[in-house]
Amino acid sequence: MYVRIRRPDLQELNACFHLDSRFETQYVWQMEPQQTEDNFSVTFRRARLPRPVRMHCPDIEDTVFHHYRERQCVLAALSSDEKQVVGFIDLATKPWESFAWLHHIVVAPEWRRQGIGAQLLKRGVGWAKEQDVTRIFAAVPTKAYPLIRFLQKYNFYMSGYHDDHFSNGDIAIFLTALLR
Repeated sequence: MYVRIRRPDLQELNACFHLDSRFETQYVWQMEPQQTEDNFSVTFRRARLPRPVRMHCPDIEDTVFHHYRERQCVLAALSSDEKQVVGFIDLATKPWESFAWLHHIVVAPEWRRQGIGAQLLKRGVGWAKEQDVTRIFAAVPTKAYPLIRFLQKYNFYMSGYHDDHFSNGDIAIFLTALLR
């Protein structure tokens, strides 16, 4: 699918905020800590849910607008006629850091599974390399199974977790992609 990816103008940025970020999953990554006197380990196991769960990306507008004003990597994917925003990516870094955080990657439901997320991620990685970033981190809820699988497909690996990371108490799995 051909889309044009570029920094959005303010009207297109507003359209990014209104994209449907909801997704449905029947799987989660279940955390299983194990501790003995000599050992501590944590396993994440894929678990099937009894019924699908509907999730969405919270806090998009404030975070993305802040990164946009700071001239971070906020890119929109526009339909080939450039009349419709169909997705966006939000990556940010600080000048003193050699890494970037992937905060959001959203594709409108009717445009999913057409390679648009991959194109956005590729452009975001290109931006990160231009900033001399050596790795990209993402904090992903364990319930965001489709996003975790998507990022794993593009060489992100599990590099840690935090068991109370999100405001709703969800566990975050930290995924990392090495760029060099």
